[in-house]
Amino acid sequence: MSGSEQVYRRIDGKYNQTKFDSGCITILPAGCQHWCSWTSSEFVLLAICPETLSQTILGADSNKTVELKPYFLTSDFLLQQIGINLIETVESPNVDLLYADSLYNLLSAHLLQHHAINPQPLETVVQRRERNLKRALDYIHAHLDQDISLKTLSNILETTTPYQAMCLFQQATGYTPLQYVTYHRVEWAKKLLKKTDLPLVAIATQVGFPCPSQLQQQFLRIVKTAPDVYRADVR
Repeated sequence: MSGSEQVYRRIDGKYNQTKFDSGCITILPAGCQHWCSWTSSEFVLLAICPETLSQTILGADSNKTVELKPYFLTSDFLLQQIGINLIETVESPNVDLLYADSLYNLLSAHLLQHHAINPQPLETVVQRRERNLKRALDYIHAHLDQDISLKTLSNILETTTPYQAMCLFQQATGYTPLQYVTYHRVEWAKKLLKKTDLPLVAIATQVGFPCPSQLQQQFLRIVKTAPDVYRADVR
């Protein structure tokens, strides 16, 4: 809120009249009935889906829910600044989705720790990122012979968009998901070329390439030699 304003409000049937100053905030849990009247000041309204809030800070596989305390009037400078930065970032013409996602996670964690009815211990950002990355890598290696979509990896990594999943994956591994998948498909093909007599078309299918020509192209790019030459050299 900007400036100072006398505000008339009713929350869940409870009437309140108070003076709001710049920096004051109100927290309304989901389902809370709210009526408000003021004259001229500007307010910033930030709404968060309760299911998304719970999943963001407790994990997508958690069956717990976060219930916030209702506040007529409180002061929380950090929450105010995070909220303002988040809104400005999202409304920016060149929005940085990764930064916006980080701000949203920070906002959610702060609400849980300071404004929840039953605060719960938070998994650290590092621990959670490592856990999700391990799940993503396990999934990739278990499905190398299948199509692996960014949307699926986004769900595993618990990011808002596939683009954010790609950025986080590359930040952690040094590879984009496509580069990582291609590299390990080629590594699998190398083992099959060395230990089996399977034709190239069968190897390509087994390791996840749609056709032998794609295997040949990626094999030559990564190994710096053709598959048939490699097979002859390692036997």
